[in-house]
Amino acid sequence: MTLSLCLLSPSVMGPTGVGKSTFISTLASSHENTMEVQIGHDLKSCTAKIQAVPFHILQGPLEGWQVVMVDMPGFNNTYLDDAENLKRIALWLALLYHSKMKLAGIIYLYDISQAWMLGTTLNNMQMFEKLCGEKVLEAVILMTTKWSFMDSNTGKSHEEQLQKEFWGPTVKNKSQVYQFDRSPESARYVLEMLCTTYKSCQKAMILQIQAEVVDMAKRIPNTEAGRELRYTLQELLDMQKSHSRNDNEIQKILRQLKALKIPLSQRFLGFLGLAVRRLICWHYKKSCFTDLFLLIVIYCQ
Repeated sequence: MTLSLCLLSPSVMGPTGVGKSTFISTLASSHENTMEVQIGHDLKSCTAKIQAVPFHILQGPLEGWQVVMVDMPGFNNTYLDDAENLKRIALWLALLYHSKMKLAGIIYLYDISQAWMLGTTLNNMQMFEKLCGEKVLEAVILMTTKWSFMDSNTGKSHEEQLQKEFWGPTVKNKSQVYQFDRSPESARYVLEMLCTTYKSCQKAMILQIQAEVVDMAKRIPNTEAGRELRYTLQELLDMQKSHSRNDNEIQKILRQLKALKIPLSQRFLGFLGLAVRRLICWHYKKSCFTDLFLLIVIYCQ
């Protein structure tokens, strides 16, 4: 018996250029879908906005399911600064959570051909952990890509090092590790892994940033991910200044830090907004008025 009309939304995350769009395109090409996924073929980021790709699964254990794969832009994006990127991701995930759409899991991609964990790649992983929180890591798949760029033995050595030195806590919290070989069968299998985990626990995952923004009414700079980004940018700023680097880069970092700073007046309005929101929720019992108010509060961050 297959489950039909089950709308699930697995999200795909990872650093810029790791192959997120390629994975989704490979997966969608083997199922019924009408959207083309844009794929980058050079050093510039391809995904500057969140792309949702819906398709209907036609074969296999998930036959009849309707799925929406979501391609999230990576941090250190060519066309989008990290502060704006965090705001877009947090907004999208908050609205997804508030609309009761089920998030089945997250696939985090890593380029196995990298000789070592670069600073930007490590920052991406740390931001990812802050977005998710520890409670949902069992619904996360750490998927390595670009195995054809290196020999198998070297790749396996890199993978073992990743699990031991960088992914240890994540794997300890029951995240699974998988190798993507760019085949449709490989793409379908990793989706089946996610959905099997979802079926076994029979509940949608709630990311830490979703709970922070929606349930706790935190402003995005005050979330764990916002604090992590502020810390990372401050470190980068100090490094740029100490090495007398490009003034344009310094100004870019300063703009992002300013965007993550909440003035005292806005903090007061935030507390006031939370009080008003709770009063409206109590009076209207989560009616359309609360939906509209939440949209306004999140968007104005």
